[in-house]
Amino acid sequence: MSTLARLFPQLEREVKAYDEETGDAPAYAYTERSPDSVTAGEFLREITHVIVAASLSSAAVQSIEAAIAPYLDYAQPRLTAQERAQREAAVLERFGHRAKVAGIFDAFDYVAQHGIDGVIDELREKGPKSLQRFKGIGPTSCRHLAKNLGYRTSMHDRHIERLAQAAGFDNAGQLPWAVLTSRLDAESVSWVEYVFWRYVTALDGEAELHGALA
Repeated sequence: MSTLARLFPQLEREVKAYDEETGDAPAYAYTERSPDSVTAGEFLREITHVIVAASLSSAAVQSIEAAIAPYLDYAQPRLTAQERAQREAAVLERFGHRAKVAGIFDAFDYVAQHGIDGVIDELREKGPKSLQRFKGIGPTSCRHLAKNLGYRTSMHDRHIERLAQAAGFDNAGQLPWAVLTSRLDAESVSWVEYVFWRYVTALDGEAELHGALA
């Protein structure tokens, strides 16, 4: 843990500089968000991002999202069968992952029919696992989505799992984020985790960081 604490200030500076330069940091990183304030459009944008992002690099995700954005109207999720078929075909042509594309449009259909009040209520009551009702959202990505919606949880994605192992822990659940946050007098546990996650994903710093922890 001492090495993580020593590395954090420099990583934090680099992450902040990168986020300021690119302007594409996730909303939860710099603003306090509550699931109760999330709109249907914001929910659809976040679930689309998480479904697309699974197992892909940050650069690939950005490229795919830019390509499919013209065919996704987050503010108007209600589609006729013909509209869905046309838009789904267009998205599939630009992002050839049939299961993920179907999951995105299934989420649109669900929100159009039911809204998101029930989804948010279940998230508060049952936690991130409740989001696995949606196709394309699994045991890891449900935490990612919950976090993006403002629910306080750790991500436990593959990058954080590998970081934990490099730091000598068996799994991400053993990472002492709370103790580290207190020692650093940092803003929050979520912020500390975000800095390490952002550094290894967006700044491609995984090999360097793991080397420093070896």
